[in-house]
Amino acid sequence: MTARIRPARPDDADALARMEAATFDPVHYDSLLSAARFRHHARNPSAALGVAAGGDDVPLGYALVLFRRGSDAGRFYSLAISAAMQGHGLGHALFDWAEAETVRRGRHRLNLEIREDNATLLQRYSRRGYVIYRRVDDYYPDGAAALKMFRRLDTPA
Repeated sequence: MTARIRPARPDDADALARMEAATFDPVHYDSLLSAARFRHHARNPSAALGVAAGGDDVPLGYALVLFRRGSDAGRFYSLAISAAMQGHGLGHALFDWAEAETVRRGRHRLNLEIREDNATLLQRYSRRGYVIYRRVDDYYPDGAAALKMFRRLDTPA
């Protein structure tokens, strides 16, 4: 199935919140986004919320990047793919979109954090040129540490 990435609309919020709840276990993540937060980010000029949508325009996945005024970095906040569409390259496409959107907004760096025990994501982001710049103990609700990573987007991966 082919999907296109488009800016999120406020009417995507309920579907995105369901996807978020199905993707992230609250035992491990305590900052799940509600439909109200997705609506806010869809309208927020300090956020880039991209939706991968199928031919029927139904959201199949999303990526969210947050921007702070005066910072040269974006913060890659979240990415989720519907269960039925996992393994079809949408995550890679959405992450490419997030990096491109960060550059389009004049930022030169993308920051993110992952669970220290998530070897798959650590390998994936490392292959893309992301490096660890800090470890934060007891970051997640279950006590797991976070690895904060970044990549300069004005240099090749």
